[in-house]
Amino acid sequence: MLDLNGAGRVLENWAKWSRSMQGRAGCTASLYMSPEERLQAGATCGLKSVNEEEAVRADAILAIVPESMRVLIKRHHLLRDDPVWTCRRLRLPLVDYRHYVTRAETVFLDRWNEMLLTPTKMIRYLALNNSTTLRRDSTRKRVVSHA
Repeated sequence: MLDLNGAGRVLENWAKWSRSMQGRAGCTASLYMSPEERLQAGATCGLKSVNEEEAVRADAILAIVPESMRVLIKRHHLLRDDPVWTCRRLRLPLVDYRHYVTRAETVFLDRWNEMLLTPTKMIRYLALNNSTTLRRDSTRKRVVSHA
């Protein structure tokens, strides 16, 4: 079980791992790839200080975190954007920026602890099934099929 400090450490580890991948957003290019596919694609980070297994798991957990929280975590930990710019972009009050980041980290922590015994591959599967576009498309097909 992680605590809030441990969640910050895991997210920093994930950010290092994601930054070492190609592209600025790192994790988005390989969001639906398995760890084996990432290694075959040459997406290994090669950093000795990064726990790659933990980073892959954090990436999978982030896929099931609500989008608003996920975006804030990415902007804060991965992209390290200026808080003023992030608040303006996400329409958050600058005074409460640290509170919102802590809340997003807490949601990540809750998901991490909730999925403690769940294999990473299963978490990724849950994230795919929880995709908004997938739900929207399948709902449309169901409505049309019952009309």
